Parts: sequence; C-alpha cells; structure tokens
Amino acid sequence: MTNAAREHRWKVEVGTDETTAVFQPASAPLAGALFVCAHGAGGHLADHGMVQVAEALGNIGLGIVRFNFLYREEGSRRPDPMPRLQACLSAVIERARREIRPPILLLGGRSMGGRAASML
Repeated sequence: MTNAAREHRWKVEVGTDETTAVFQPASAPLAGALFVCAHGAGGHLADHGMVQVAEALGNIGLGIVRFNFLYREEGSRRPDPMPRLQACLSAVIERARREIRPPILLLGGRSMGGRAASML
C-alpha cells in the first residue's frame, strides 16, 4: 500500500475558521512518535518538500501530520501574523493528540513553520 493510500484527511477547526490536515502513519515499524510538520511561508501541506519529509520520516518509523496554515487554506500567499499561525498549529496539535494519542509528540517545520513551532 502506498503512503498516499494510507493518509487520513481531517478538517481542523481554528476558532471560526477551518483548515486541512493529513495524518500519514509510519510505513516502518512504529517508533511511537508523531511529528507535526508545519510548512514554510511559500509552501503548503502537499508541496514536494513536505511530502518528501513525510515519506523519509515515515520510513524510519515516525507518523507525520502535515497541514495548511489558514492563509494557505484560504488561497492567500501572504502569511498570517504569528499569533494566528500559532493558533492554527495549536489546533492541529490538539486534534492530533485526540485522534492518535501519541506517546511522543514532536513539533517542527520548514522556515516560518519551524519558527511558529519553536515559539509555540
């Protein structure tokens, strides 16, 4: 089964807004950790870099959650202010905790997404 066939799509409420998240289970024996990966300012959940990271980490036993920040979900290319980015990331994290209940949760991302994760 391909990784894409194993993906689970969620709609995540962020206040009165909503975004899309994708959970991709590990393809290797599960290490027990889940990585919530935030995209960079010009990216989105399905860009080439995000998919490559998800596949590489899945192959070593990490489950991955990728998602769109609200501005990307709304079709904008202009990043939201940091408090809105953090609210979106926080909502995705809470959904992942409820759905997957990982014993270990890792946060990170590329560029702007990594900054939002480290600030949160």
